[in-house]
Amino acid sequence: MSVSLIIPTYNRDALLRTTLQSVVEQNLSDLTLEVIVADDGSSDRTKEVIAEYKERLELNYLFQENRGFRVASARNMAIKEAKNELCVFIDAGMVIAPDFVKSHYQAHQGSPEAITTIGYMYGTEPDDLYFREQLKAQFFDLVKGTAKETFELFRTSGQFYDAREQDYQSCQDELNGLPAPWVLYWTCNVAARRELLLELGGFDTNYDGCWGMEDVDLGYHMYSKGVGFKLVRGAEGLHIPHKKNPKEREVQEMRNKQYFYEKFPAYETELLLHCGTHELNDKLVTNTSTVPI
Repeated sequence: MSVSLIIPTYNRDALLRTTLQSVVEQNLSDLTLEVIVADDGSSDRTKEVIAEYKERLELNYLFQENRGFRVASARNMAIKEAKNELCVFIDAGMVIAPDFVKSHYQAHQGSPEAITTIGYMYGTEPDDLYFREQLKAQFFDLVKGTAKETFELFRTSGQFYDAREQDYQSCQDELNGLPAPWVLYWTCNVAARRELLLELGGFDTNYDGCWGMEDVDLGYHMYSKGVGFKLVRGAEGLHIPHKKNPKEREVQEMRNKQYFYEKFPAYETELLLHCGTHELNDKLVTNTSTVPI
């Protein structure tokens, strides 16, 4: 099995450069890696950044016109063009550990069942200003240290861990033991076979226009088809803090949550209208919701 690494982006040239540099440093052994940058209409220096890495990576650059936020469409464009059997998804604005791609690949290679993998993400609570500043000041320095040293520091520090860590611990990393493993399916760090993605129709483009939920929707679709979920802690990534508008995102996510519930009407999808994605499993287990069953 060879791998296609899919990176959607929009006007994040500096962050994309950092991401691609961490891809260059991957320990691939005999793996074949194709990198697909799916550009959602950037007007910055993204094309210049791509040109810098053309000689260092097998890089396929895809561009769609800027017609608003269309990350589902961008990812689908990349899936259709992907040449390899396993599609790994990350964001522009991530640094990935040296064994990231290999860890996702080995998890799929070692499973006879239909699965999708979820990697481990440091820095997934970036809306808190103190968190962002501490992360940048204390840990994120790829100039002075290697990527390997950086991730060893994250692993041992006990800080800035994955926001889903409580869910992971509650099921002892066996995600299929959770009532809703699909809600943890965040495409900043996941992988699935291209054949499965095409069979399911990829990401639902009705989520385009607003941020959030297109990845959870795909996870739910996989779950409904009997696909297993596997946590791969060795596939480590760091979500680099960057400016965003949390209030605007909250409004957009709620719009998409409402569509998700209307598409899949069920107790758990209605409950998700009233809580965050990393809170749903806890509420389902404890049955603390006031949403009628």
